[in-house]
Amino acid sequence: MKISYKQASLTREKSTLFFLVLFFTLTTFVSWSVLFFTRSEKQILSVVMLDVGQGDAFFIESPGGTQVLIDGGRGRAALRELSKVMPFWDRSLDVVVATHPDADHIGGLVHVLERFDVSYILHTSIQKDTPVFRAYSEAVLEEDPVIVPSSRGTKITLDDSVVLTILSREVVAASDTNEASIILRLDYGGTSFLFTGDAPKETEQELLQFYSVLDVDVLKVGHHGSDTSTSTEFISATSPDFALISVGKENSYGHPDDDVLLRLEDAGVKILRSDERGTVRLISDGEGVFVKPLHFFEELLGL
Repeated sequence: MKISYKQASLTREKSTLFFLVLFFTLTTFVSWSVLFFTRSEKQILSVVMLDVGQGDAFFIESPGGTQVLIDGGRGRAALRELSKVMPFWDRSLDVVVATHPDADHIGGLVHVLERFDVSYILHTSIQKDTPVFRAYSEAVLEEDPVIVPSSRGTKITLDDSVVLTILSREVVAASDTNEASIILRLDYGGTSFLFTGDAPKETEQELLQFYSVLDVDVLKVGHHGSDTSTSTEFISATSPDFALISVGKENSYGHPDDDVLLRLEDAGVKILRSDERGTVRLISDGEGVFVKPLHFFEELLGL
């Protein structure tokens, strides 16, 4: 009886201790969650480089909830990654951008247009005689969104303080579709992002002739880090703090090029690569840009 009683007492003490620890853990979790969501109520812009392998796909959500997708990679990878950053019940996108008609940029948009209601689409007038481009064109016709003109200077206001501007000139004919890449600048408060598609150095040079200084916080490195893009002069003119490189692991193209990485490193730019980090999320409060986990519990746990 005595042994039994002590065992029962010990069990009772263990149970009490367990519930106290559980209560403390839950209280701490709820408290930090409240702090997180309170902080999240601040006007936060989110820019996510989706891990779609050898391709491009970038998801933007403004402080007011306006959602933009720039390119969609190949296949269904963009759908998979969007499910990580959008609620499962959300089946709409405000703006979709196809920077140029290459398969590794528009292939996934075919599936995006099938899954989501899209209000506006921005794409070039350059066409490509490929099955992927034909499928994309048919998907756009089926969706019937408003087509945004791709002319230089066009502004898309996402929120009162968030503006997406087309910096590139409209290309109506090109031997290389990369030359027709739509280049976009995203501004929020005192912070800015530059999305360059696969624009080559010649397009970068033309851009610098029109805009002598670009000065952004984040540069989306052109053409997955190929040496055909991201000249020293362009890096100097944009002077980014962060460089985003969307690239597939062990790809056959040798992207990103070592010389491009060296140029960025020499300029003191922090490089974020999807082949090394997977999907990457950046946020801006209008004053600074920060790398953040995808989900709040990861931040709570310090992951």
